[in-house]
Amino acid sequence: MYYIGCIDSIWNFSFDNNFTKGRILEMKKWLKQIISVVLSVYICLVFVQVAGAATGGFDYVDEDTNIRFHADEGVLPEDVKVSIRQIIPGVRDDEDSEFEEILEDLDKDIRKQVEKLEAYIVDLSDKDLNPIQPDGYITVMIPVREDFDEEDLEILRVVQGDDVVFETELKVIEGQKYCVFKTNHFSTYCLIDKVGKGDVVNKYLPYFVYILALTSLVCVFVATRRPTA
Repeated sequence: MYYIGCIDSIWNFSFDNNFTKGRILEMKKWLKQIISVVLSVYICLVFVQVAGAATGGFDYVDEDTNIRFHADEGVLPEDVKVSIRQIIPGVRDDEDSEFEEILEDLDKDIRKQVEKLEAYIVDLSDKDLNPIQPDGYITVMIPVREDFDEEDLEILRVVQGDDVVFETELKVIEGQKYCVFKTNHFSTYCLIDKVGKGDVVNKYLPYFVYILALTSLVCVFVATRRPTA
């Protein structure tokens, strides 16, 4: 190291005092040890700061919905309060009306593609319960039900007339599949299982089979009723 190399250059100087060569060797040894200790402590402090920055921030798991948050340090205040409410139709009348309002607020084109939908109202507040928004992006993970098709999933924030659709990825945590996305604003969110090509075929296949069978019966009936020459 540079500093230790500088100590070696001491030998290029002459000394006019009573220090012997043995004492200078002892001083050199102690100086090397002190510099090594100082550098080791400095490296440890830098490592602790980097590790703290990497592991710091805000992590949250909602007990009722199992939705997970992760925010880097400084994105949310330390005393932030999170409120997540899932709107489930058929449980309470007020939730039925809320669910219908959410469906009505969806863009018409998106509404046509919905096969299954889960709706969540997400709110953040400070210690005085004043509503706040994050100062940056938060990673949100919403659990995916087994009956949702992974290939047709979509996350959107409901904004009347102009819904915001997010890029998503699937992630497995402790055996549970999550739909993961990033956002910097919270309000009403929907996890949607869109109607895929396979869903269309499965939906209308019984009708096709019925029509085909009926057509075949008509043809057989007409053929059997045709007079013989």
